[in-house]
Amino acid sequence: MKVDRSFKKLSNVLPYLLAFVDNERRYKFVNTAYEGFFGVKLKNIKGKSIAEVVGEESYGKISELHDRVLKGEEIGFTDKVNLRDGRTILLDIKYVPNFEGLSKKVNGFSRL
Repeated sequence: MKVDRSFKKLSNVLPYLLAFVDNERRYKFVNTAYEGFFGVKLKNIKGKSIAEVVGEESYGKISELHDRVLKGEEIGFTDKVNLRDGRTILLDIKYVPNFEGLSKKVNGFSRL
């Protein structure tokens, strides 16, 4: 999944947490709001798996949702998760599959 430069600029001025994850569940892009909230920098998490960033326990709660979105389903959910740094947060997010061109193959998803 390639992230367009114009999209990066726009997403970095939005106050919403945005991320792009590929179909191997590795971060490809996060905006500055995401970096600030989770205390990470894109350069430090790009290419890392979601489980590496949020922690195995929290990832266990959301991995089933990722299975579904990677099959093409748009999903929203709200739940409490424990982060690797010890914080407990209430997530209210939406996962949107990213379809590749005319093939309609899912090559990742957005986290909004």
